[in-house]
Amino acid sequence: MEPNYHVQAGSGLVETWSTQQLSYDPHDWRRTWRDELKVELLSLGRDGTGNRSFLAARFESPVRDYACDAENVLFYNLSGAFAASTRDGLRFERLYSTPPASPVALSGPAIHYHHYAFSQPGVAFHGWRETSLLAQFDGIELPWLKFDSSPALVWFPMREAAIPLQATAPTEANFALRLRVELPAQAAAAANLAKPLFDGAVAAFQTALKINPQQPKAQENLNALTKHRSAVN
Repeated sequence: MEPNYHVQAGSGLVETWSTQQLSYDPHDWRRTWRDELKVELLSLGRDGTGNRSFLAARFESPVRDYACDAENVLFYNLSGAFAASTRDGLRFERLYSTPPASPVALSGPAIHYHHYAFSQPGVAFHGWRETSLLAQFDGIELPWLKFDSSPALVWFPMREAAIPLQATAPTEANFALRLRVELPAQAAAAANLAKPLFDGAVAAFQTALKINPQQPKAQENLNALTKHRSAVN
């Protein structure tokens, strides 16, 4: 019987193919797939070289599911596997091309592909070319973040900073976001902070997003921000 997924690892590289997308806390064969993939990713971060701690990842699939969050698929759904390999940062991207062929025949089309490899900060994306600069900012102070922190902890300081836009992009346009964050030495690895950082930063640049105390969700976010700041001050 042909398998539903395949995982393979090489020197500084982990790849996996699957017939279905990886979800958070799966309860079918994808749980076995997730656990096997985590073992290889943990080994990737313990290769003994001592200088491999910036990870580049990409998710390739021609399936255009707008409920798909590339950061979730590549990192959040595999939480705990990147403490060593992302100490100095990470880069990830979503590609809509057909993935490279799986070396092992699967039970169905191998249309979901993960690729993880060590890289360096500032390197160009694998499948995208950056064209025009939309905005640039620095010096924004954030409260202490954890893997499950609310994105509002990033969104609110960025909105308060009133970052000027150098250009605008259409609603459906593809865009890139590069963040450089200065952290204390004891801070968590980049993969543990990616969700609140990226979700909060993206939300801050959505021009339709306004603070309205009459909207429960907006008020909830502001309350969570106040409680968090009170806890850390």
